[in-house]
Amino acid sequence: MVEGGSGYAPIDADGRIVTLYSDGRNRWTVDELRQQIYPAVTSAASFDDWLSASVTAGDFRSVDVLQFVGYADEDSDGQTVLTERLILD
Repeated sequence: MVEGGSGYAPIDADGRIVTLYSDGRNRWTVDELRQQIYPAVTSAASFDDWLSASVTAGDFRSVDVLQFVGYADEDSDGQTVLTERLILD
């Protein structure tokens, strides 16, 4: 608890824009698609060609989000996404 009882403490965070891909139910990063979805694909196309064709066909939609990344826990070894905001055109 922060002194004064507010329950909030400042956290150093960096903002970054990340493109995610969605099928309408789930969202994946490029790395997650490459590791989790692409191995099950029966196409002989390269990953980049497959992803491009999937977006063109409407199987996936690219979604840009602004992520704020920082150390939520001082003892943490890595950064975590603290929050993200969808970028709308």
